[in-house]
Amino acid sequence: MLSLVYYHLGFNRVLVLNGDSEFNLRVNTDQDHGGNSSGELRKLANGELLLVCDIGANYDSPFCELTFEIVSQERTLGIDLSLYETVSFDIEYQGEGIPMARFLVRNRNDAYSTSDLLSDKFNQFEFDPNLYTVKYPLGFKYLNVPTWWINYYKHPVELTAVDISNTVLIEVGTPGSVELGHHEYLIKNIIFKGKYLPHNEFLRYILLIWVLFLSSYVVSYILSMKKTLIREKDQQARLNNQMSKLRHQATNDPLTGIRNRNDIDKVFSDLVDIRNSGTAVSISLFDIDHFKSINDNHGHGVGDQVLVQLCNVIQEKLPNSSIFIRWGGEEFLLLFVDMNLVESVDISEDLRITLESAVWPEELNITASFGVVQLGDESVQTGIERADRMLYRAKESGRNWVAAEQLPGQHLSSAS
Repeated sequence: MLSLVYYHLGFNRVLVLNGDSEFNLRVNTDQDHGGNSSGELRKLANGELLLVCDIGANYDSPFCELTFEIVSQERTLGIDLSLYETVSFDIEYQGEGIPMARFLVRNRNDAYSTSDLLSDKFNQFEFDPNLYTVKYPLGFKYLNVPTWWINYYKHPVELTAVDISNTVLIEVGTPGSVELGHHEYLIKNIIFKGKYLPHNEFLRYILLIWVLFLSSYVVSYILSMKKTLIREKDQQARLNNQMSKLRHQATNDPLTGIRNRNDIDKVFSDLVDIRNSGTAVSISLFDIDHFKSINDNHGHGVGDQVLVQLCNVIQEKLPNSSIFIRWGGEEFLLLFVDMNLVESVDISEDLRITLESAVWPEELNITASFGVVQLGDESVQTGIERADRMLYRAKESGRNWVAAEQLPGQHLSSAS
C-alpha cells in the first residue's frame, strides 16, 4: 500500500527547463531565411526568461523562438523524452492577436538525420499559454510531425511518426500562423514529468515480489528453519570450542603479553581443520616500519615501549575471532577466523590507520606495513610465506601500506 501511495504521489522523473538550466540558450528567428523578424532574450530573477519578438513580413512563415540546446551539433546523444509522460508550461504571453505558442522538440536519429540541421525530426504542437498552465499538463500524444518536414525529406512512412527518444533541441515561441508585430513570452518553467516505471509494470513488480517473498518464506520456514537453527548452533559451538582451544595453546610473549610463535604447530593444524570445514581463514603479517632506526636513535627502552603500546592498540581493535602473535622482533602475525580476504583487508587497513594516528613515545611517527592473504588449500606456513611476499610488496610500495594477494577463484572487491 505504501508503494502504491508513493507511486501516485511521487516516483516521478522530472526535468525542468528555465534560465537556471544547464543547457545553452539562444534565440532563432526567420532572419536566417531572409526574414526581418527580430528576437531578444532577457534573463530575469529566479530563472525566469523573457523572449521579446518583433515579427516582420519579409518571410512567408515568420517565427521567433527560444531554443534550449540539449547537445551541440557535433554530439549525437541527447535526452530521451519518451521516458516522460507530460509537459506543462508556466508561461505568460503578451502581444498582438490570439495568445498562442508553439512547443517544438527536435530529435536526432541516424535513420533520418544528416548534416542538414533541419533534417532532425520536428515534433510539435501549438497551445494557449494562458490556458495550459502548470495545472493542466499536456501529454506527448498531442505531438505531431509537420507536413513540410515529411514532404521535403520524403522519408518512408515508418520514419514519419513522432520520435522524441533522442531529443537534441527543445524550442518554444511563436505559432506557425503569427500576427505581425510585438510578442512577449515570460517563460518561468517548462516541466516534464513521468514515472520511473509504467503503472502496469510497477504493479507487476509488486505482485512478483509478493509471490516470491511469500513462497520463499513459507518454503524456507517449513523445510529449513529447524535444521538451519540447529546447524548454526552446532557450528557456532564448534567454532567457539576451537577458538577456546587455540587461545590456550599458544604461549605468551614476556614483553608484550601477547602470544608468541612457540608451540604454534597445533594452532596451525587446528586452523587447517577449520578451513577444511568451510570456514574462511585469513592471514595478515605486519611489522613496524623503520623499527631499527628507533632502537638506534632512541634506545631499546623506547623501542620496547613502542612494542608494548602497539600490542595494546592492536588488541583493542581486534575482533574476538582473531589470534594475535608476536612473530619475531617487530614482526607480528594476525590470524582471522571466519573472515574472508575482503574483511581481513578492511581490518588491516583500519589497524594501519589507527597506528599511524596514535600518539607514541618521544613523539615518534610510527607506521606499519601489512601483507594479507586468505588461506587456500595449503598449509598455514605456506599462507604465511605468501603473506610475507605481500608484506615485502607493501614495503616496496613505500611502506605504511596494505597489500593483498588472492588465490585463483577468490574475488577481492576492495583493498589498499
